Amino acid sequence: MKATKNELATTESGMVLIEGVLEELHVDVGSQNLLEQVDRHYRGSATALGAAAAASDLYAQFASAASVAMYDGEDVQNFICLLGGQVMCGQFAGAQWLKNGQRVKAVVSRRDGVLLAHAVIAPSAGLLWTSHPWGSKAETLANWRIAFWCFSFGMFCAALCAGFIGTNAWTFWEGIAWSAIGLATICGGVAIWANRDMRALADPATEAFRLLGFADAERINLNAYRIGTLALRALSRGQDSFLPEALDQSGYQKRDVYSYKHAERDGKIAFA
Repeated sequence: MKATKNELATTESGMVLIEGVLEELHVDVGSQNLLEQVDRHYRGSATALGAAAAASDLYAQFASAASVAMYDGEDVQNFICLLGGQVMCGQFAGAQWLKNGQRVKAVVSRRDGVLLAHAVIAPSAGLLWTSHPWGSKAETLANWRIAFWCFSFGMFCAALCAGFIGTNAWTFWEGIAWSAIGLATICGGVAIWANRDMRALADPATEAFRLLGFADAERINLNAYRIGTLALRALSRGQDSFLPEALDQSGYQKRDVYSYKHAERDGKIAFA
């Protein structure tokens, strides 16, 4: 069945939302492994169907797509497919959960003539693939929360040291005050640096969430809804996991797959 591209929205960054059915999906670890898999598939198809020229042309498109995402590692899977008759590629830790014949919405940008996936949502499975689960405001809040807890722990340690070891010429409260100034400077500086550095991930994620139709995209935080986390939570409670096979891999290998349906049910996200 041929999927029909449906461009629904676009942004200034060049991201666009398309919708269709995944076809000719290939997933593997590493771009070279993926290319070899695709090569075997299309050479075999060409021999069987007597359509070597057409298969060669499609393979060339797939090879071009693979060159867009050249990161090789054991923690992510590269994938290539057809969506709406166009070649789409990308990288997600957990890309193997994508399925041929699955109707999806994908936030993509065009690069070197192919579509590069930034986020994919499969309504029938209730799953979302994204490399970053926080919107921009949620990211900022998380960084300041970490800074606050680090500051609090540091002040607790400083108070213990001042009380049990002594502060030499300083009084107890002078020592605490100087500790607070030092810790606030360090923790605050780290939070500011993290907020600035992580915008490279949080801003595109926010745009992707908005294009996918989520309300208040800046405040989305799906960190607690990774499929591995949900599967372990269900196991610890003696409940049936909605994806038992999610327990077969380490959490790091599927860290980019989230159950937005669970988040929606818990009231953490909503569609605009």
